Amino acid sequence: MNKPVTFFCVFIIFLPTISGQVSECENRERQWQIEKCYRDTAIELNKKELCDSAGEYKGNCYYTFALNESNPNICEAAEGFKRSCYKDLALMLKDERLCEQASSLKEDCYFELAIDLQKPSLCEKSKKDDCW
Repeated sequence: MNKPVTFFCVFIIFLPTISGQVSECENRERQWQIEKCYRDTAIELNKKELCDSAGEYKGNCYYTFALNESNPNICEAAEGFKRSCYKDLALMLKDERLCEQASSLKEDCYFELAIDLQKPSLCEKSKKDDCW
């Protein structure tokens, strides 16, 4: 009998926290402040769906979730941060396959990964003269 009461109490306490923080965002004066608040709230409460309300901060919001969750699938939603997202995850996860998705950053990705993994064969993909 204590479990339903405990769950109910936690639920009541948690809901106002989310709605309170979201309504606090809407009370900001400038649009960039509202959008930044949504990003910060999404990250703080671990509510990825709030990133869609983050306007100019949306890509950064999804980028942060991708890195925090070590999930490259989230990089697709990281508008403006997609290349960095794949590159940073490739380095973080030590996964050279992600470098290819880093587009214009892929050569840097392969270069850094070659050094980090001490894998000279990746230097060919980096096309940098000073790789190894």
